Amino acid sequence: MLRTPTERRTRSPGITRLERHAMLRVACFVVLVTAALASEPGLTELNGQGFWKQFEHGFRGLEHAALSQATRLEHILREAMHIGGRPKPDVPATAKDDKVPQGGDDDDEAPFSAGLIPTFVVPETSSEEDADDEHTDDESPFGIASQLPNLFSMFPTVWWKGPNVCETREEFDENDNLKKPVEKKDGESESSTSSSSSEEEHGAVGVPAGPGPLAPGGLFDNFHFSSCSQTPTKYQCVTRSVNHGVQKKMVTTYKCCHGAKRMAGKPGCVMTELLPMGEAARDMDSGLFAKMISSAGLDEQFHKGRGTLFVPTDDAVRDFLDSISDQNRVRRALGYQHLMGPAPLSPVVVGDEESESSPAAPAAPVALPVAAAPQGDADDTVEEQAPTPKPSEKTVADGRSGRREDDLGAGQAASRDPEDLTDSTLVLAHYVENKLLDIEDDARNDEKIVSRAGSALRVNVFPGFMGRTYTVNCARVLKERPTQDGQVYQVDRVLTPVPAERTLAALLEKDPRLTTMRQLMRVADMMDLLREEGPLTAFFPTDEAFKRMDPAFRTELLKGEACVSSFIRNLLTKHTVCTAAARLRLQMPNLDGDYLLLERMASDDGKLTLDNVELGAHDIMASNGVLHLLNEVIVPDSARPIKDVLRSRNLTRWYDLLEKADLLAELDAAKNVTLFVPTEAALKTPEAELLLSGDDKEAIRNHLRYHIAEQMLEADELTHGQSLKSKQADKDLRVYLFSSIPFLNGAVTSATVQCGRLESVDTRACGAVLHEVDRVLAAPDQTAWDVLQQRDDLTHMRDIVEASSFKEYLGRGSSGEHPPFTLLAPTNHAIENSRLSPGRLQEIKAKKEDADAFVKRHILPTPLCCSGVGASSWLFTNRVKTLNEGLTYKIRKDSRNRVRIGDAVVQQCDKMASNGIVHIVDQVIDGREFDV
Repeated sequence: MLRTPTERRTRSPGITRLERHAMLRVACFVVLVTAALASEPGLTELNGQGFWKQFEHGFRGLEHAALSQATRLEHILREAMHIGGRPKPDVPATAKDDKVPQGGDDDDEAPFSAGLIPTFVVPETSSEEDADDEHTDDESPFGIASQLPNLFSMFPTVWWKGPNVCETREEFDENDNLKKPVEKKDGESESSTSSSSSEEEHGAVGVPAGPGPLAPGGLFDNFHFSSCSQTPTKYQCVTRSVNHGVQKKMVTTYKCCHGAKRMAGKPGCVMTELLPMGEAARDMDSGLFAKMISSAGLDEQFHKGRGTLFVPTDDAVRDFLDSISDQNRVRRALGYQHLMGPAPLSPVVVGDEESESSPAAPAAPVALPVAAAPQGDADDTVEEQAPTPKPSEKTVADGRSGRREDDLGAGQAASRDPEDLTDSTLVLAHYVENKLLDIEDDARNDEKIVSRAGSALRVNVFPGFMGRTYTVNCARVLKERPTQDGQVYQVDRVLTPVPAERTLAALLEKDPRLTTMRQLMRVADMMDLLREEGPLTAFFPTDEAFKRMDPAFRTELLKGEACVSSFIRNLLTKHTVCTAAARLRLQMPNLDGDYLLLERMASDDGKLTLDNVELGAHDIMASNGVLHLLNEVIVPDSARPIKDVLRSRNLTRWYDLLEKADLLAELDAAKNVTLFVPTEAALKTPEAELLLSGDDKEAIRNHLRYHIAEQMLEADELTHGQSLKSKQADKDLRVYLFSSIPFLNGAVTSATVQCGRLESVDTRACGAVLHEVDRVLAAPDQTAWDVLQQRDDLTHMRDIVEASSFKEYLGRGSSGEHPPFTLLAPTNHAIENSRLSPGRLQEIKAKKEDADAFVKRHILPTPLCCSGVGASSWLFTNRVKTLNEGLTYKIRKDSRNRVRIGDAVVQQCDKMASNGIVHIVDQVIDGREFDV
């Protein structure tokens, strides 16, 4: 309970049961927050985002307990820790101080003054001045919370309980996926909160078709569950309920009412002055567009209903009009010049074959002129060659404009009369009727909305380190302002209408700068891809760029001899990519899953580059995506021949070996293969020199072919124990995957082929993928028993195996019934210097049971490569099983990077056998039971 200053001075520092519970809650909360802040970022990737999402929501579940208990803990912690505000003078209690809640000291659930910690609790009805008056000069308004560094300041104020907050409720019947608004309430809202999980989208959730926990009579036949999420401008709660099998969802949203906005330090939302759309546009420095609205006679139309208007800046309008006049690229130039000067000019109509429609009557939505006008910078449009007049056409001068007269119908000819051409087409292309769009909270990325003119507007949201970037048809949204008639957003360019037929395929067909790219799309039979719904972003090199590339490779592309489809897929991404999103850099995946890097060079006047290639015209809008032009050709590795990729990756030694063996042509002709290429360091080892030297060209070819698998596999497609058929006859490559974190079996930390670690993976070439491996691979031609027989330093181990029942086990081939294994072979020196006496050793060699026991301790039933062993720590310990049931060995790398299995050090790693792996070790492992 809250006590008077006199009571706080005289009361014993004893702590009640409820107060101890409150302290425990806060202590647990602090520990959890500390653990979250100290956790490693890498664990997010290993365990998935869902784990940390739930972790975050767990904190939110403690938030309300912390808020409700923080005030009462202030005086307890102050007395317990001897910290707090300055000493209070001994003054008698005032009348206000004497008002003790009913119930005495044990009434710990009584309401508390919200003014003690106003950072996150604000009175619903009091003003800011009233809140300030509740604090005395002698007491800090923030109490001890101000001295605990940012403990509770991480939680936002419950702003949505304040004034000018509107509540919207929608009910979803999830049994038939119906949605119906239930209640819309403007003004201050009062609702309790329940936090457990966040929900961004509120689509229907599938209902189990058959018996299940949600079915009538099931485990959750009747239940009620609420979850809430909060942003700086919206608070939303989703309540799901099931009543006798009927599932419903109620979505309650709290937002600032129209015309109100959030202000720091203020409860709820603060109302702003609402102006008509035209006045709001002028107030936002978009006066030229406001004049266009008036000149088009659309002021009254905008007053009829709520809508959303996008207004270009004055500079954007000037640039737009200049580009029309300078480049002569649109069907007509509306008479906008009077907006920029005192003397009105008559409109000009320019012939353009791109046009297929004409304006409709003023009463109906104005038909779109299919304009190739700038969507971004002055050069960011599709240039079209001026059509040569046909014999059936003649140019007519009427004193105001030049018009092309052809065999079109009378109605169409009349529609092109300058008197019918008004500003309405362009203005209405910026206006969305009967839709109050809240871009920050409601807009979904790549959402398409239809303007009053009938053209599509694509809204995009791009996250970034500098905050989100919002665009409409790739025009950056600069400001927003609510108006009497709806919402106005200022954008940095004019939104020229984009008709449905203006697809990326249509742009490619008509642009004279892209004839080579058009031919390649036809060679690859991929033109239909550019006609799909989208969104799709294309980065296409111009003809001038193709002229500067290697002529031989260009010819191969045009003939379809190279990987044309890979070349094209590298230039396409299934996302809307606007240059406005690249404040510094922006990465995006192409159709092959590789990432393209779009950068804005701050040191070079904001020049835009894609993978270090400069962009030319950009942000050319199509109905199904965006087109950007490149000044140079980007040739991905996936479209290059293998020999070119080897040289570009500086794998020159391997390239020289292929050239020496006359395998380059064979390799370039190969399709759907995987290359395991030894690193330059691996090729310098004595073993590699011995293996690949000599004059026997056929032997070298076989060694090289063993590094080529007859299947194209990226690293994430490799599986443990997988057998790959190599180009060397009757020789397979075996893949092993290892994890050094025991409880994360799916987290692969080491991928190997024939125990050679893959160091750099997934380099693509035309028809192939390259993985760099840390050793030269040699095809095994011996079993584990053969290895024991041929090595003079393993005679003791050989004799013991021969005396046991495992000779056949080590000598048989590997198959599905007999999987590969690992043999740990102690050297003669290791056995002779062990605790085994000579007599005992001879007894083991003579007695089958003892020999079996010895051998089983040195065989692991699964493959183990040295590169699959990681460093050990107190937290993570890896162990491997042996054939001796119940016996396991700890495996690790020591401080000298030596592999240890149990107490033995592996002296020679990864002696590959056809049926397993042999490691030479320096000790008899766990040989104590053979001691004399």
